[in-house]
Amino acid sequence: MERFEGWLARRAFHRRVRAAPRTAIRDLDDGALARITGRVVTLDGQTLAAPFTGKPCVYFSVSTMFHGSPPQLFGSNQQGVPFLLVSGDHRAVVEPDHARMSLGTHHRTRSPATHFMYRQNMNGYIERRESVIAPGDELVIVGVGIGEPDPERPPSALFRGTTARRFRFTGSEDAPLLVSDEPGLFSTD
Repeated sequence: MERFEGWLARRAFHRRVRAAPRTAIRDLDDGALARITGRVVTLDGQTLAAPFTGKPCVYFSVSTMFHGSPPQLFGSNQQGVPFLLVSGDHRAVVEPDHARMSLGTHHRTRSPATHFMYRQNMNGYIERRESVIAPGDELVIVGVGIGEPDPERPPSALFRGTTARRFRFTGSEDAPLLVSDEPGLFSTD
């Protein structure tokens, strides 16, 4: 999982998201690149607790950084569990292991650096940031989905009981999923 920082990186990310064809989950084709939107729902009740706020989530990214001269990243951590993206009656499983995230900061604290660095006279401050994907959030995802039988839906009453399908979005290092919670990316422009 990789989180984008900086204006240029976010702009390039937005261009890649907008270039992908917008597709409803119900209209997905196996192996086709698509931009889907939907609401986050936990998969099998799996959640994490965000480190700074304790908020239940399916993904978090936290960092602690010194803002001064010179700026320094003290540490960062990201973690996620698979979740569902739901639109109407249609669902897609999203595995965030190989994903590039563009998420807004949901929690931020600042404190003077002298309180953090014992016996060091540093001009600046320490900033802690936390971004989360929580159940109920609206997301945009760009990637390639593969259809699979949906274990939570009964077969239909059609000939030979056609099995209901859902799609699974799994990225790779060469072709990561793009995930964002930014409202501007939900439009078709």
